[in-house]
Amino acid sequence: MREKLSSTVPADEYFMRLALEEARVGDRTPGAGEVGCVIVRGGEVAASGHNEVEMRNDPTAHAEVVTLRRLGEKLKTIDFSGCTLYSTLQPCGMCTMAAIWSRIGRIVYGATRSDVHSMYFEERHYNTADFIRDAFEADIEMTAGVLAAECSQLYYTPGELPGDARDDTAGAKPDEEAPVVGGIVETALYVADLDRSERFYTRLFGFERMYAEQDRMRALAIPSHQVLLLFRAGASVAGSSGNILGHDGRGNLHVAFSIPREQVALWERRLAGSGIPLESKVNCGDGISLYFCDPDRHLIELITPGCWRNY
Repeated sequence: MREKLSSTVPADEYFMRLALEEARVGDRTPGAGEVGCVIVRGGEVAASGHNEVEMRNDPTAHAEVVTLRRLGEKLKTIDFSGCTLYSTLQPCGMCTMAAIWSRIGRIVYGATRSDVHSMYFEERHYNTADFIRDAFEADIEMTAGVLAAECSQLYYTPGELPGDARDDTAGAKPDEEAPVVGGIVETALYVADLDRSERFYTRLFGFERMYAEQDRMRALAIPSHQVLLLFRAGASVAGSSGNILGHDGRGNLHVAFSIPREQVALWERRLAGSGIPLESKVNCGDGISLYFCDPDRHLIELITPGCWRNY
């Protein structure tokens, strides 16, 4: 096993932030836990998950194992060669071994054993990474400490005791549970031809259909548990003819999809190869935005980290 400390790699930080999003979802989900994981294949998120141990009454349902299972179901294989696993916390021995058996080529994690309370690891303080290093040298690469400070905020530190008040509860009443909000789950567009628009988004982005209501709407799955809703223009205002209530928009709407900065050129080539002209390429802050239109002239943006503050 080749183990090294993190260097400043934008892609690693980008995907670790997605793992942090998963961890925060787990933190506020009853029975779940505050460890998040994403697995990247070909520069794209192929599967994601968070700790589900108590939710499933399954001691093996760590974030990494949950995500490996989802990837296997998606790819219909147990060989994940070329994939990189990102976890907000140093994987335990079980999860590291599972990654090795699945031929994951690289593990990147945020908080390390020394950053958090020992309750998260083997109580005898045996670092399973030492065993992996000795038994599986050169089989897998591990990069430690990517966004370690941000990841560590999710967990008890070595000096804390479980049950201590955390800083993130400051200002809340003792018996009051603060409401939380996550990322955007749904984005809706209104189109003239449902089949044409569905082909556009499934072929260009690889989104998959997860729900449909005849000639009224389609729901397409976006990585990291987001959904793109396509409504036939005008169909959603006629009341609820299906499970999704009526709502509609007017005019040419806008939606932005996040991409790693190092994939800008790749996306430019993909758009050109698909015959889709760029409306604009903008350098904004430390990021880049690519703008183009779908068949209904909705303005679509591919946006990299750095365009917005804290994004």
